[in-house]
Amino acid sequence: MPLVNHDLYVEAAIAQCEACDGRRVIEVGCGDGWNCDLLSKRGFEVVGTDFNQQAIDWARRMAPGIQFFCGDLTDGRLLSEHTEPYDIVLAVEVIEHIRPEDCPAAIETMRTLVRDGGHLVVTVPSINLPMNNPEHQRHFTRDLLASVLEDGGYWRIEWLGGCGDIDYCRRFRKWRRWFDNRWVHLRAVESLLFRRYLSSRMSTPESKSMNVVARAVAM
Repeated sequence: MPLVNHDLYVEAAIAQCEACDGRRVIEVGCGDGWNCDLLSKRGFEVVGTDFNQQAIDWARRMAPGIQFFCGDLTDGRLLSEHTEPYDIVLAVEVIEHIRPEDCPAAIETMRTLVRDGGHLVVTVPSINLPMNNPEHQRHFTRDLLASVLEDGGYWRIEWLGGCGDIDYCRRFRKWRRWFDNRWVHLRAVESLLFRRYLSSRMSTPESKSMNVVARAVAM
């Protein structure tokens, strides 16, 4: 199990999307389109956008039935390609890559992408995770994420929480050597522990959380 559990925070984000009104979603920072494909399979009408053309090219191959655009969230020109407002804008592990001084413009752009009463769903790394990714500008407490999203008056937090369990993941890596090593690889044991982790760590205290998750409504 990786230190940052992609499956868990993606599931947490999708759960928050399912709690919103509407099914039209735009994912900003969609990368290879994996999350967009999952949302589409759950019945959402999805569009993906990312600043990286190579990622967009890959996403189009991976999920050919979904529309993808190349554009920078901090660049207002992105809006010219999305004149019809969406119900939900989704940003999974995106905001930590944006310089703090550029965040207000990005948050404003996300508000412009959704209809009045629409929603923003965000996940970011918790401060409990080490800052070992050189592309990350900062990690977040719940209060910091709420402040960033509500700054400017474009969004109001409806739900704020965390997912993942950093203590469990540390223990798991110690246990793993007994069933995943050069002599033994017991996929059934690993899969069982992983499923239990996913089912029980969708909401965790801030002191243990690996990711912060928020749902905000457009003002």
